Amino acid sequence: MLAAYGGHPEVVRLLLEKGADVNVAMDVRDRATALMVAASMIYNGEVLKLLLENGSIDVNVAGSDGQTALMYAAGWKEWETVSLLLAHPQIDVNKTDSAGLTALDHAKGSQVKKLLKDAGAKKGRAL
Repeated sequence: MLAAYGGHPEVVRLLLEKGADVNVAMDVRDRATALMVAASMIYNGEVLKLLLENGSIDVNVAGSDGQTALMYAAGWKEWETVSLLLAHPQIDVNKTDSAGLTALDHAKGSQVKKLLKDAGAKKGRAL
């Protein structure tokens, strides 16, 4: 988690080689994973790629607010991160958070919105 947060690909690589569980949540309250943390930071492609290449990663896991890494990245206007996440075969572009919102609803910036729309994302519906 801290290696992803700090943007340290060499530490992330070592931890993954030693069998670190990429889906472990940071704490009970937030339930944020390393991928969520990395997606909500300023773009660090190497860390994201290492996490996304891990065969056991759940790219659609949600935090306590129901938001996924894709939603975080979209909300921060991180188009490079959004692009990497969209390339993952398991990504669910229309998953909704606890308020019924999708990544497209969270998206800020025209470039991010276009990427999501091109990937088939739709607007959610508030509960």
